[in-house]
Amino acid sequence: MSLLTADGSTQQIPAGPCLLVNTDTARSVYIGPQRPVTTADVALPPQASVSLDGTRPWYVSTLAAAVTVACAVLPGGLTWDNPVGVQLALTTLGLAKDATLAALPSQLQTLGIPPFIPNAQPFGAVELGPTGSPHTIVPAQPKSTFIWYGHLSFAGSSNAAHVGNDHMYAMLHTASGKPLLPCEIAAGDAASATSSNAELTIGGVPLAAGDPIVLDVNGGNGVTNTLFRAACVVILGTPP
Repeated sequence: MSLLTADGSTQQIPAGPCLLVNTDTARSVYIGPQRPVTTADVALPPQASVSLDGTRPWYVSTLAAAVTVACAVLPGGLTWDNPVGVQLALTTLGLAKDATLAALPSQLQTLGIPPFIPNAQPFGAVELGPTGSPHTIVPAQPKSTFIWYGHLSFAGSSNAAHVGNDHMYAMLHTASGKPLLPCEIAAGDAASATSSNAELTIGGVPLAAGDPIVLDVNGGNGVTNTLFRAACVVILGTPP
């Protein structure tokens, strides 16, 4: 590999098949098959390359006396790749860094994507048993929103008089029937205790306007000689 410093004059590229690489991160060069090279010839952008077959002479210029650009000449070369240089070129031109980062936060806030959760609202309750089930956890919202986080815990125990095995559940869902989080436990014979937990971590589950979130604790049915309770937390975010 050899280096050719292109400037405002027209210089001949070394003869023979080669790959010409513009190693600059901000400025283009122009190449053509004749003298002088002009703006009508081919522009080679920063970090770009072109394969020349060597069947005719080729010339290069920056077309500006005050501008010099280092070009690499790879005899017989066909391809070239420099991802770091390409990233530097895009950053210099403001194509990969400034425009993207300036737009991203506002886009995230508009869409309600974490870590930007606009109008975040937490809801929750503890010590919820079968009496009064289903319990309203999140009242009907005036407009559509998203469920970004949810946690449901369910625990129970049996007393000394309990015999056999009984199964109980807690189910967090929307009033319209969309399931969110389930938990199940079992009480085995006498003096047993057990618990269960469930989390919604994927986030972004839509919640329609006017559709509350409720907690169903074992269908409202108690179980003889057992005690079980549920607790939950739900975080919503409503885009402005």
